[in-house]
Amino acid sequence: MEKYDLEDTLLHFVRHTVGLKGTKDNGVTGCDTVVMSSWNAATGKFTHRAVVAATIPLPSCHLTNITTIEGIGEFFLVFFTASFIRDNRFYF
Repeated sequence: MEKYDLEDTLLHFVRHTVGLKGTKDNGVTGCDTVVMSSWNAATGKFTHRAVVAATIPLPSCHLTNITTIEGIGEFFLVFFTASFIRDNRFYF
């Protein structure tokens, strides 16, 4: 079992541990935004939230799925960007 620094942020983990460099650390342009998805047992659906990776403590990602810009793909990028601008939420 690998051990991680529990004081790390999600951004540090994504960039330095996993090695995905698409998520940036500038805090202004939204390049540090990722999608955090978790199962909502009450509704029987996934809940998707846009979060700023630099502000999320790594332990709070337990039992979630994280999608970075690398995982979105070019086809869906326009849809996600429009969702970010509209209201900072995703609807599927």
